[in-house]
Amino acid sequence: MRKTIVGLFILVLFFTSLSFADKAVIFSELGPYNGYPIGVLIPMSGTLGPKGEAVLDSLGLALSDINKYLEEIKNHSRLKLVVCDSGSDPEISMQSVRKMNDAGIKLVIGPLDSESAKYILDYANDNDMILLSPTTSSPELSIPGDNLMRMVPDDVMHAKALARLIYEQGKRVCVSVFREDEWGNEFYTAFEKAFGDLGGVIAAKIGYSAQNSDFSVTINTLEEKVEEIIFQYPIDLIAVQLSAYLEGIPLLAEAGNSKLLSRISWYSQEILANEPELLVNEKAAKFAVDSKLTCSVFSQDPDILTTPRMVLQDMVIRDSICKYTKNAGDQWTLPAWDALWLYTLALVDKGFSANSVDLRDFILESAKKYIGVSAHLRLNENGDRKYGDYAFYKVAESDSGKYSWNLIAAYNNVFGEEYFRYIDKDKKEEYVNSSETLKIGILIPLSGEGATSGKSVYAGIQAAFEDMTNSGYLKENGKNLELYVEDTYSKGEIALEKLKIMNQSGIKIVIGPCLSQVIETVKDFAQEHGMTLISPASDAPSLALEEDVLFRFVPNAFHQGNILSEMILNKGMNTVIPIWRNDIWGSELKDAISGRIKESGGNVLKGVAYDTDTSDYKGILREISKQISQNPGQKIAVVLLSFDEGLKILEEAADFPEFENTCWYGSESLCQNTSMLEDSELSSFALEREFTCPSYALEIFGNSDSIPLSIPRIALSTRIFDKLGGNPVVYAYTAWDSLWTAFMAWNSYDAKSNADFGESLSKTAGNLIGISNFLGLDKAGDRSNANYDFYVFTKSSDDDGKYQWKKTATYFSNPFKKQPIWFYY
Repeated sequence: MRKTIVGLFILVLFFTSLSFADKAVIFSELGPYNGYPIGVLIPMSGTLGPKGEAVLDSLGLALSDINKYLEEIKNHSRLKLVVCDSGSDPEISMQSVRKMNDAGIKLVIGPLDSESAKYILDYANDNDMILLSPTTSSPELSIPGDNLMRMVPDDVMHAKALARLIYEQGKRVCVSVFREDEWGNEFYTAFEKAFGDLGGVIAAKIGYSAQNSDFSVTINTLEEKVEEIIFQYPIDLIAVQLSAYLEGIPLLAEAGNSKLLSRISWYSQEILANEPELLVNEKAAKFAVDSKLTCSVFSQDPDILTTPRMVLQDMVIRDSICKYTKNAGDQWTLPAWDALWLYTLALVDKGFSANSVDLRDFILESAKKYIGVSAHLRLNENGDRKYGDYAFYKVAESDSGKYSWNLIAAYNNVFGEEYFRYIDKDKKEEYVNSSETLKIGILIPLSGEGATSGKSVYAGIQAAFEDMTNSGYLKENGKNLELYVEDTYSKGEIALEKLKIMNQSGIKIVIGPCLSQVIETVKDFAQEHGMTLISPASDAPSLALEEDVLFRFVPNAFHQGNILSEMILNKGMNTVIPIWRNDIWGSELKDAISGRIKESGGNVLKGVAYDTDTSDYKGILREISKQISQNPGQKIAVVLLSFDEGLKILEEAADFPEFENTCWYGSESLCQNTSMLEDSELSSFALEREFTCPSYALEIFGNSDSIPLSIPRIALSTRIFDKLGGNPVVYAYTAWDSLWTAFMAWNSYDAKSNADFGESLSKTAGNLIGISNFLGLDKAGDRSNANYDFYVFTKSSDDDGKYQWKKTATYFSNPFKKQPIWFYY
């Protein structure tokens, strides 16, 4: 019995026997019984059975996050998977796909093999069924306008990659050995052309039956061919290219009986690449080492990618999948994970009642704007993956006699630019920290005026810790992580006392505090005692100091003030009147806004500051209304710089008719506040005044084909949503990134001083892209890129007419060009 996925889902198994080729079509359902059905046509038995199980495990992980995502976006639909066994057999695949169609299932993930795909494609076309295959790569299936779409490039590209490696390694003559089926024959044809284009020669080809179990005849024939060839060519110019499924393992074992064949370099691809079963077959593994067996595979190994920085969310999802599927091979499991998400995003955008023909076209469009765990998902006119990266793995034997797969080279095809390179993994930075356990303090406001932000931060921290564990990152690096969480009650003096206790306990790295005025109270103690503070939320400009112990994963608020001012001016407002908290954060943000407005020729009225312990705001609002009445005819924007007390100010402002012709703006701390969504005077006032707030932009991607959205980021954000039980504010994501970056910096940190850890933290952040985008820090240790989304408080266009926060614009600082970009929606 297979393992189940732990989560909110029901696993129902039922079996329908079909008298066909003495096999059975096996159905299973994964997910809620009333979920929208997605068919899964994969081999749970037969030659590819182990791969099918791994793919199903990967789909189960995706399904868990997807149904949480649907809850998060308030979509009432849920998905379920209806799994059918293809039996690694085209005719069984046809029986299964007919059963799915009879059950009304029109969207299918699979099949995994090209022979089955070709056999069932006409039926799928005739019955408006969409096949989204994670792995099939036959060039003959590259057909424009059909109902088969594929998450990998066709084998023309793969053959070019393998041919390039063989040629680069000095081989000029090949003998091809391949299984005689759809996949094997077509790969041979593609490889013959690719190798010939480089100047190589295919001296002989040897096919074998896919049902073969005795390879002695095949190996004897191969040995005879090689003996003939070495009379014409030096042996070091000759290679064997093998296209095999898992039967390649006994074939290699049989080849081990030949001393001659052990002297020839062997190459294979795809199914044998990274295959653990090969390593445990002593005879096959020894021959693989002797023959320098190297396998090519469509891959997203982080060491082959051309991304200048590690994409943290991709690593986490990839490692989680590999761990759960027992490292069955990312060429199988990662595209399958992406396939289910691509279906989901299309269904969300087009509606769960959309017909399959419309969805096919929309999937092609959607794939242009998303990056999945298997990289950019763009499909070509045939519905196949347009670009791909290929990794080359070689079997090696350690001094202790253990066998392993080692990455040696990469073939990259990035938006049409192709190149080959060798990879020296020995040059990678090794983790050398001598301590096995890191203690991190979490000093955040879980109560008081900063509680909204603090609770989101805590949800992000919790999710990050679970992701570190579930992805296997902690175990693989031989490290432990302990978190010590303390509530600051949003007060500096309480935070200071708890920081002192942490210091006494030997904790030197602290995530928090969140509030700038609290940091102002504790920063000197941290500096004096060699403690590093990593704030996911503080942004007061005066705290941006070089060579201190404070690092902030949000930009200095000076940027927010400038960009908010620009938004106000772009909306045609010529006069600003501020209401602000009389603390370090509020005062400095007000000064940034006032300076930019005046610099641009606008007018800034005196406004009103209020003390942080104020509870009655009517006097403040009367003064604001007075200043408005003294400036008739002006297009006035009221800018509210507050924490949660801003809700009370908005509620009381509804009683003042003087605000009727004003627009209101808030700061990041009020953006997407869920308490405002309740039907009340506060909500009505915010709606009428078009209340608009900036939020640090998690990503500006999706605005053009060249800047795609990250599906792994979406998946991880659902886990934070699940921890909080609702939509978090942006600091949940900067907190997630903070914990990962802090641990990774410590993991590569081999010095004793606090300054050295700070240097390691900055260096690590500069090499990462996290959930909240590029993590690079400036000289003051603050987030260097300042991108902002703007959300307006409005009503849903649906029949329910509920209040909602709607994204209205994005400011992209654009590190690629000098001029920033505004996107309006």
